[in-house]
Amino acid sequence: MRAPPLPAEPASESSAMWRFVAATTISWYGDWFTTVGVLVALYRLTGSPVAPTGYMMARVAPRAAGALWGGPLADRLPASRLVASCALLQSSLTASIVACNHAGVVWGIFAAVALSQALTGLATPAIRSIPPLIAGSHRLGTINALNSVAYGSAIFMAPALATPVVARFGPNPALLGDAATFLIAALLLMSLPRVGVRQPASSTADFGSHLAGLRTVGKDVVLRAVAALWFGGAFAATAASAVLVVAARQRFGGDTNVGLLYGAVGAGSLIGSVLVLRVQPTSVSRVILVAAGVAEVVALAGFTLANQLWQAYVPLAITGAAGVVYQAWSLTDMQRRVDGRILGRVSGVITVAGYAGMVAGALAAIIILPLSTWDRSIFVACCIAIFAIALGCLDRPLRRPRAPATPPLQVGSN
Repeated sequence: MRAPPLPAEPASESSAMWRFVAATTISWYGDWFTTVGVLVALYRLTGSPVAPTGYMMARVAPRAAGALWGGPLADRLPASRLVASCALLQSSLTASIVACNHAGVVWGIFAAVALSQALTGLATPAIRSIPPLIAGSHRLGTINALNSVAYGSAIFMAPALATPVVARFGPNPALLGDAATFLIAALLLMSLPRVGVRQPASSTADFGSHLAGLRTVGKDVVLRAVAALWFGGAFAATAASAVLVVAARQRFGGDTNVGLLYGAVGAGSLIGSVLVLRVQPTSVSRVILVAAGVAEVVALAGFTLANQLWQAYVPLAITGAAGVVYQAWSLTDMQRRVDGRILGRVSGVITVAGYAGMVAGALAAIIILPLSTWDRSIFVACCIAIFAIALGCLDRPLRRPRAPATPPLQVGSN
């Protein structure tokens, strides 16, 4: 059963779409400035590869906690206002990192990062719920493709821009730039139409449950595979990100070249984004999504074989391209097929799966890196990611679901 049609499209649909894309683009650029700045700041303050790895944990663990609440809130509050409020708070927290770095207070940097990332997790389900509220179904693929282009260009250009800034002036200018991007994004989001209040979630027992999203994902083989892909991809990528600065220092010419490695991923993401912008299927099969997800992880494992900086570019670019394809297409498919009254919670489940993969990947890096080398750490993480994806693609759920007493909340599987 296909979800009931959404209400009539807003009159200023095109303008709202571009403002939304601009807000997410600015935020992503700023986020990568902070990523490079904080990684270098912690490495220079402590002189230990464990500190950047710990930063990845402080970056991802709070996101998972925030996303647990973000899904239900996205179904109950105006989504754009929720995201804008989080952005305003994150701006002040990012600015506080500058003061902590200047004073050499490492724990303060970790605390500010953790609080800011909890807000990111809280806002993410709402961000993914906004497109159906400001645009018709025919525009959802375009919005997600444009966001993918923005994300890919941010990974490609922002680290490359941040690297010389951090090398010349230190991390603080990059951090202040991110604080400014949060303010601009908040203003753009607050200018969106006030269409974020959904129907009361208590309209039925199923819609009113906090577990409605989890049940929907559990009973749909495509959504179940998508959750596994987001977990596995995030697991491998985070484990690699946690040791990437070590790889740059030991094999690829110095710690500041970590930005160039991120840039290679971004270049691939940009290529993948062009593909999803040009190819927008009305539906996408689970096989295609899984193939793209596996390609992302396998290419990342291939990165460990590179000995020169230029040799690292190809596998990292493939990783970025494949990741964008399954992420953009799976989000569009979810936004089209899931009932709007539980879209926030379903998005929350996918978001939590991704962030849980990040947490597990960061933990794996913390555990494995002291016992091995950075390249072996990445390879082991990729093997674990492939296993997780395979587990999520089982045709039968681990428990046989009972026949529903009410009509199903999600569409039939592809």
